[in-house]
Order: sequence, then structure tokens, then C-alpha cells
Amino acid sequence: MGTIYLKIKIKKSDTETEEIRNEGIFFENIADALCLERDAIIEIDETNYKQIIKEINKKFSKYDTKNKN
Repeated sequence: MGTIYLKIKIKKSDTETEEIRNEGIFFENIADALCLERDAIIEIDETNYKQIIKEINKKFSKYDTKNKN
């Protein structure tokens, strides 16, 4: 099975979600709902987004047909 990337868009004003996130159980709950181990879920935020984007680009660059002749 390959990697699946998800984007979760939540309003900053959603206080209930922010409380769950601060408690450290937001991504744990998502992992449980998907029957995954917690370490299968990676939070991308302002501290690590550049590295994650590089990794995604590297992984999928082999499928990029724009730059191939």
C-alpha cells in the first residue's frame, strides 16, 4: 500500500478541536478511527512543512511528465 496524503481543514475558531489538539489526542483519535498506529499520522505544521514538501516532491517527481522529453 502506498502513502495517502490527507488535508484536514479546520477553522482556527473551532475551540473544541483546538482543545483536543492541545491535549495531544487529536491525531491519536484520527489514527484510531482509521485503525492505524499513531506514528502513521504525521502532523505537518510551520516547523516541518518544508522538509515534508521536499520528501513528497522527491517521491512523486518520477511521475512528473512535464520535464520529460
